[in-house]
Amino acid sequence: MKKIEVEGYKIVYDEYGNANNPAIILLHGWFSYRGVWKQIAGLLEGNYYCVAVDLLGFGDSDKPEKADYSIEAQSKRIVEIAQGLGLDRFSIIGHSMGGQIAMYVASLIAPEKVERLVTVGGIVCGKQKPYIENGIIGFTNVARHFRKLYSIWGRLLHYDIFVRGMFKTWFYKIDAVPRQLWAKDREMAFREEVYISANEAGKAIQKVNLETALPKIIASTLTIFGE
Repeated sequence: MKKIEVEGYKIVYDEYGNANNPAIILLHGWFSYRGVWKQIAGLLEGNYYCVAVDLLGFGDSDKPEKADYSIEAQSKRIVEIAQGLGLDRFSIIGHSMGGQIAMYVASLIAPEKVERLVTVGGIVCGKQKPYIENGIIGFTNVARHFRKLYSIWGRLLHYDIFVRGMFKTWFYKIDAVPRQLWAKDREMAFREEVYISANEAGKAIQKVNLETALPKIIASTLTIFGE
């Protein structure tokens, strides 16, 4: 685990591979953290320098209550991190919200710096399915005013019946991935101190529509999306 200061905030990241190799920045999704990339980075580190970032408000990075959690602000921080690490050019792999941030960087912030772009379930239009908008975002709207409520949800993740009921709509086959591979991710997502940033990030996602920005991407792009 390493740290870099951006806008006066501590941003935590993990690095894999030789810093002299081509760089890849790995961006997690909403309710997630940098550790989800450990296996992917392990496959890439022989030929690439991988930097898995905890976005501001998530993982082990700072979680200020009054920070700007907009997609634009998070995108600008990624470019600042790259500059701080001496990366003039880099590729980006982003999942979900991380994919939205990756596309924002590659289209509107610094398209000339992005060599390759990979999005995994990346969000182009912020409009979400009803169970996300009314359920998850609705819950975080309430939980931001009742901090303990957020951590109670986290404790419920220890029970299989709750986990399967809540996340089955997120997976084609929820049993295809052993629970231990994503249990830590869910634990990090529902730590009590994430209650503000999770809510702000959810609202930030909804405000962005990148449909008109996509033609500005000049990087070679791979999009991975499930049914």
